[in-house]
Amino acid sequence: MHESIYEKFMSRVVERTNAIKMGNPLDMNTMMGAQASNDQYEKIKSYLNIGREEGAEVLCGGDVKQLDGDLSGGYYIQPTIFKGHNKMRIFRKKFSDRLLALPLLKLLKRLLQLPTIPCMV
Repeated sequence: MHESIYEKFMSRVVERTNAIKMGNPLDMNTMMGAQASNDQYEKIKSYLNIGREEGAEVLCGGDVKQLDGDLSGGYYIQPTIFKGHNKMRIFRKKFSDRLLALPLLKLLKRLLQLPTIPCMV
């Protein structure tokens, strides 16, 4: 993302991301359910740790989500946004629809030179 629009755009993205309602996928008000399996859950948790270890900044989320009642013990991951650069593994690998890794760029032509175009992961 180009730096000229980054702050304004990201403040809205973080606000919208924090408003995502997690819960039972059969509830019409739920926007995001749990992971399908423990394997998937553990893999995403490992990438959350990798992102932090490599120095990515967590703009929102970044952890598991504990729900109450019948949903306790579910494989819930908070919607997460990382800020960093394209050399970080979380910016190069698709591993979940729960995480957004968005690099900040000063020059649009730099985006076109990247080996992979960053996208929602």
